[in-house]
Order: sequence, then C-alpha cells, then structure tokens
Amino acid sequence: MLRVSQQSSWSDQTARAMESALLGLPGVLSSHVEVDAGGRVQEIHLLAGPGRAEHQLFRDVQSLMAISFGQDVETGAIHLTRVGAGDEYGESRLRLLRHRLETEGTQVGVVVELGNGERIFRGEARGTRGPTSVLRMAAAATARAVVAALYRMVEVEVFAVQRVRLGHRAVALVGITAGGGILPVQEYVGAVLIKLDETEATCRAVLDGVNRFFALAGQLAPEGIGGRTTNV
Repeated sequence: MLRVSQQSSWSDQTARAMESALLGLPGVLSSHVEVDAGGRVQEIHLLAGPGRAEHQLFRDVQSLMAISFGQDVETGAIHLTRVGAGDEYGESRLRLLRHRLETEGTQVGVVVELGNGERIFRGEARGTRGPTSVLRMAAAATARAVVAALYRMVEVEVFAVQRVRLGHRAVALVGITAGGGILPVQEYVGAVLIKLDETEATCRAVLDGVNRFFALAGQLAPEGIGGRTTNV
C-alpha cells in the first residue's frame, strides 16, 4: 500500500512540474497535465489567449516536453481552450443545457449540465433545504461544472448569491472568484434578468461572471494559443 501511495505521489509531482513548465510558454495562461502511474503524458490541457499560430504552440509544447522531460507527445494528446479570441470570442462559450432539483427528506440537491461543442460537463451541490439554499446550490453546481469543463485549469468559487430589484424587474446576482495558472484569483459579478425560472437565471448569472473572467484572461495573453481549440 505504501508503494502505491509513493508511486501516486511521484506521478502527481511529475504532472505538477510539467504544468509549471508549460506556464512559461508564450500565451499559456493555465494548464492541466494527466499522466499515468509511470509519469508518461496521457493528455495536456492548455488555457490560452488569441494570437499565436496553431503550429507554433504545438511545436512549443512538444519541444518543451522532449527537452525538459524526455517525452515525445503526440499532437492528439494536446487540447487547447481559447479565450478572448477577437471576433471568435463567444461563439462556443459554455452553455447551460439543463438543471434539475433532487429532494430526499430535508435534503435537496441541484444538478447542472453545461455544454461545450459536443461535450457535456456536470456539476452537483447538495445540502439542507432553506429559503435561499436552492439558489446557492444551483450557483455552486454551475461553478463545479465550469471547473470540470476547463479540466481544473481554473478554480471557480461562489461567494454570494442575491436577488435584487431593478425597476420593475428582478435580477439574479452571483459573485464568484476565479483564477488559476498565471491568472490571479479575482472577484467577478454576473447578472441575469429573472424571467420565469429563478434557478435557471442564477445558473446563467454564474456563467455571466465566468465570461467576464474569460474576457480579462484573453487580454493577459497577447501571444495567444495554437492547436486544436475549444473556444469559450
């Protein structure tokens, strides 16, 4: 058992070292590396901004992994998520697919599913039913789905959920913190008009806050990205 724990710790340390090295590449904002028990790369996920040609970043990644870690990484193992890509920005943002409420006695849970391209990412939050607990859980579940969609390259936490009046309309406000890699953790606020479903509006307010984070992140990476991309 101790041998397995040591092996797992060593492979985790190898992945973290690779992630740190990748942050030194032009335009890379954050990274997540998955390795097997022997420390061999299985997948590399990068969060990066606009500007850098596809082949350049692929070449940068492959050269870094070969020189610094002695590994040949195929282009198919590299997955790039682009933020702030000019006119392309926003064309394939994370979108809310569905949310549902689950109850069992005094316990309640919210499950949120987000889509990006053909992929679906899920987040859940559970707790005790209360006047505002469902909305807070909806926000937390949405934030967790965002983290899953970004392969843990970015951490997103909810610190406030409110419903406010704006004239004769009601608005869902959600405060989040977001950051990761070279991106400092900062606070963002998302706002969405409540039409029929307050829970849905709360989920969308989280995504609005995340989009504000994406917009700022794109400005911090003038050299941008390359490779097979997913726009957010």
